[in-house]
Amino acid sequence: GGEFTGFGTIPRMHLARLTTTGSLDDFDARIEGSPPGNTDAVTSFVKALAVQADGKILVGGKFALVNGLGRNGLARLDAQGNLDNSFDPGLEPGNSIQAIAVQGDGKLIIIGSFTRIGGISRSSIARLNSDGTLDASFQLQISAEIRAFMAGASSSEGKLIVGGQFGDFTFNGFKVLARLNSDGSVDSSFPMVTGRQPGAGFASDRVHSIALQKNGRIVVGGWIHSINGTPSSGVARLAADGALDETVNLDSEITGGSSGDRGPRPSSVDLTEVRCVVVQPDDKILIAGDFTKVNGVQRNYVARLVGEPVSTNSLSLGLTLSNGGAILSWPASAADFVLEEASSLMPGTSWTRVTASPILVRDQFVATVTVVGAVKFYRLRKL
Repeated sequence: GGEFTGFGTIPRMHLARLTTTGSLDDFDARIEGSPPGNTDAVTSFVKALAVQADGKILVGGKFALVNGLGRNGLARLDAQGNLDNSFDPGLEPGNSIQAIAVQGDGKLIIIGSFTRIGGISRSSIARLNSDGTLDASFQLQISAEIRAFMAGASSSEGKLIVGGQFGDFTFNGFKVLARLNSDGSVDSSFPMVTGRQPGAGFASDRVHSIALQKNGRIVVGGWIHSINGTPSSGVARLAADGALDETVNLDSEITGGSSGDRGPRPSSVDLTEVRCVVVQPDDKILIAGDFTKVNGVQRNYVARLVGEPVSTNSLSLGLTLSNGGAILSWPASAADFVLEEASSLMPGTSWTRVTASPILVRDQFVATVTVVGAVKFYRLRKL
């Protein structure tokens, strides 16, 4: 899904399905902004997709028509792309859906830009029954932007972690992350996470994406400059209880952002922004967003981070002699270690940082140094 209107030379309005080889299949659903001739045309796009257990497809975004029939922002299709006429949550014109999740019981969690569902007041987040009607047992009333959620973060308890920008009395100040109970109330046992407050010329922090690791740790990405007062730069990890996980510095240097929707800001404000975080099956973390460097290494907009702190017991430094020099290598997971050298191992010997800049080669940092005459010893030191 997206804003596209074709795949190659074949028309496809904002939604397409590909085969496993990447070619276009015959699935065709037209997602459009408004009827022809409507002067209040809505700029249309598809932002969210989810597949139900029965194979039906939930489509969310900003649109007014699906296959020529009226649907505002949220629709359900069958496997061939036909509109399911029995499913119509009743969003209002101009509303949009940012994300959809299907719960184990078949109910749906949606977040987006809306204030009413089926004529009933709901702001930013709602839960729907499997037929699209509003689940009245889930209610959260806030005047805030919820931009991300993680269903199943406490699946045995049916709780939900939400992220965004919360600035009203419900969340007691500017917060970026909270956990909700199954009825939508705020879970007081999970400390709400505070970002940087708004200041002269810039908006407050916000979370755009949330992912969960196997051990229950929570990875968040966004326009983030601090987590509960600790400096951050785009991405951070929390323990399962919501406390900042300081055993690993995921964002030790994510820099280089240049644009975005963070509101007005002076030139001195860091523009780095992580829009999406995804945890792989091996617990490594993929990030995407507005940045050009990670730990000083050039990475334009997409990078992968190691998901666990480095064990110094298993950390090794490799050395190969070559043409009067030495090639040193160590795991890329040791991004917060620096290479140092000394001329002796005697007590009191001074170690200095190697000036050669390491480069990332696959899963290893590699540095080439010149060795002239004197014996040299090398080590890795944690920052």
